[in-house]
Amino acid sequence: LVSLARRYVPRGRLAGYGLGGSAAPAVATQVEREARAVFAAMQHLGVSYVDSVSTFGNYSSNTERVRLPRETLSLNGANCIDMSVAFASAMENLGLEPVIVLVPGHAFSGVRLGPGSSRILYLDLTVLADGSYEAAVRRAQKFLQNTSKAQVSLIDIATARAHRIYPMPPILPPASPQKA
Repeated sequence: LVSLARRYVPRGRLAGYGLGGSAAPAVATQVEREARAVFAAMQHLGVSYVDSVSTFGNYSSNTERVRLPRETLSLNGANCIDMSVAFASAMENLGLEPVIVLVPGHAFSGVRLGPGSSRILYLDLTVLADGSYEAAVRRAQKFLQNTSKAQVSLIDIATARAHRIYPMPPILPPASPQKA
């Protein structure tokens, strides 16, 4: 995803926060450019929203299986949390500080506009199939405006990593016996 996103930025450079001491507005502009590039790359790959829920066991009203980014990117459709995780993964790969926002019945992504910044660019990726980057930003802002603060949960990926929370490694099938 990050490799593809390079097509959508000048000179193919995705520098993350690494603008070498530049002023905060320049860094925020760079972050927005990179978020736009990853959005475009996800559109190019044909990732689109599908209202699907995959759960574990008897807890269908309380749980949801979250796909790893590689699963989301290989499928034609993904739900809101899967899209958000894939976008956050790309942002983290670029050295940026992504967040995932949970509101009742929905999830969307964000990225801090500078290291440790309280300013966050939010995007709702459910518009990928036929919407624009600007529509993704507007839709996320609408959710934030229409949801009480008590019902908004922010998952800060950098904080999760600091607490040693990482994705589970894939479960590999047992190795087949080797012939001597």
